[in-house]
This record gives sequence, C-alpha cells and structure tokens, in this order.
Amino acid sequence: MATYGIGIWGAGATGGDHLAAYLAQANCHVVAIGSLNLTDARNLANRFGVKCTCYTDYSLFLSHPGLDVVSICTPHHLHADNTIEAAQAGKHVYVEKPVAVTLSSLYAMRQAVRDTGVFTVSGFVVRWIPLVERLHQLVREGALGELRVVDVDYWHSRRRPVEYRRRVTGGSAMLLGGCHAIDTAMFLTDAEPVEVVARSVQIGAESGDEYEFDCAELCLVRYSNNAIGRISAVVKGHMPYQFNIDLLGNNGTARNNCIFLQEDTEQTGFQKISESGPERAKAEGLPYQKLIRYFLSCIESKTEPSINLEHAVQVHEVCFAALLSESTGSPVSLPLNERDQLAIHNLLK
Repeated sequence: MATYGIGIWGAGATGGDHLAAYLAQANCHVVAIGSLNLTDARNLANRFGVKCTCYTDYSLFLSHPGLDVVSICTPHHLHADNTIEAAQAGKHVYVEKPVAVTLSSLYAMRQAVRDTGVFTVSGFVVRWIPLVERLHQLVREGALGELRVVDVDYWHSRRRPVEYRRRVTGGSAMLLGGCHAIDTAMFLTDAEPVEVVARSVQIGAESGDEYEFDCAELCLVRYSNNAIGRISAVVKGHMPYQFNIDLLGNNGTARNNCIFLQEDTEQTGFQKISESGPERAKAEGLPYQKLIRYFLSCIESKTEPSINLEHAVQVHEVCFAALLSESTGSPVSLPLNERDQLAIHNLLK
C-alpha cells in the first residue's frame, strides 16, 4: 500500500473535518497545513497533535517536500484558483463543494485538470451516508423497478459568513448546498440531467443576515434515462436541517427511510429500514473518512473517481442552468451550449 503526503489548505471547520479523516487512514501522513492566517493553521495542527509545517503562502505550501494530495477547504470563491494551481503543481486534489461559483472558473479548473492528468474528487460526501448507500443498493438490485421519479431536497438554514451570502462569492442556493441534492439524484438514478426548468423566491432575513440571491430555488429536471425529478435548495427559513429523498419506480417507492416494495400492500403500508439519513450524519459528522478512503484507492489503482471534477462540472452546470432558467423563464438543455454559456457569463457579471 502506497503512503501519501497530505496537505490541508484552509484551517476552518471543514479543514478540521478533512484532517481528522486523513489521520484515520493508515497510509496518510499529514505534512503541511496552510491558511492565510498562520495562527489558524498552527491552532488546527495543535488541536489534532499534528507535527507538520504550517504555511500562509500557497505556492510554498504546494512545494513542500513529499506533498502528494491537497485538500482545498477555503471559501467557495477561492476553490477554482486553488485547484488550478495545485493541479499545475502535479498534486491530486480534493476540492470542497461548490467547486466554483462562476461558470468561467468552473471550466478553467476542468481544463487545468485535463491538462495535468491529476486525480480529483469533489466533496459530495452525502453518497456515503448509510441511507443513501442503502437506497442506491435497492435501485441497483431492481427492488424499485425502473426508476421514474426522483425528488431530493436540501434545506439548511443557519447563519453563514458574509462571503457565502453574496452573489459573487456565494453564488446561489443551489451552488451553496443544493449541489449535494443534485449529485445525490444523479447517484441514485445513474443518469445525467438533460433539461432544467427552475424558479426561485427570496426568504426574509433579519438585519445583517440578508442574501444577495434568492434563498429558495426549485428545479424540475429531466434525466437521460427519461426519469424526471425535482431538486430544491433552501438556505434560509425557520426550519431544522433536512435532506429528503423520494424515489418512485414502477415496482416500488422510497420516501427517506420508508420503503414500499412489490410484496407490500395498502394494509402493510411503508416498511422502515434501519439506515440513518443525512440529518443524523449532519449532527454526528459526515462520512469524510469513507470519501477519502475511496479517493486514495482510486489514486492507487489509477482509476478516475466517480465524483471527479468532470462529474462536478455536470452537477454545477445544473446550478448555472437554474439561474439562467429563472432569468428567462424557459427550459435550459444540458450540457450547456455556447449560447447559454455566454448568457450565463453575462448574467453573472
């Protein structure tokens, strides 16, 4: 088994989650931690008892001897530049979601990864939550029959830093968190989105916690296997965190952890399965260890991860298509054509 030198760039809460997950891997050695604030980087290292070099200069961080894999845990609008520089330095990259908040930066980072051939994963950790894994298994086994409808909701209201509430640095509700729901729907359907119709609405906020973009977005999506679905993202409102999944096949139905299969009847009703869903995972800690273990195994076997940057582009194009559809009132086809790409570029100026 190969051993990998790990660097964490970004010393906030997510950087801590990544660091803890790497430390749980026998084949990882954390060699560098970086942040624009040196004290933050040192505090993160000390909190986990890690002896490593701490940096405030990203280029020096990337040149640290023995550094193989970089986790990018900076604010969202910095992800693209961080990824491009890491790829050009020959480092494998785990970049948190959203990977980019503009379409031009999304495509630029994809090109950098294509040019350098490094391995990448994006932070779609929901795939490794037990309920999602179980639902994926049921779909693959044919327990629901042919999947025809998939609805996924990401609703998470909390006070966020100001850069996450601005259009230029936060993007949109779909980019901020709804991308998790988009990825989960793609994972469960094993299909690509081919058309999006979207609408949005603003949710009121107390003074000092306003958003520059609408806090609630809803997309109707058509998939390449002819399934249809609804994706919603809500980032403000009076509610607890919730991540709802509804699946309708011609032989069965799943509504979160309640399933209704061919042998069930109106009298038996839905049967509950034991696997916990995203709400508990959010409270207890998302399964970063599983995602990182998967990423390292892909690097070792030289296999492209299923949630690599190419996949992240597909997910994020849905988010940008939603913004365009909200602006024009019309459906948007995927992948985005050059005309729609230009319209989105102009929309985001």
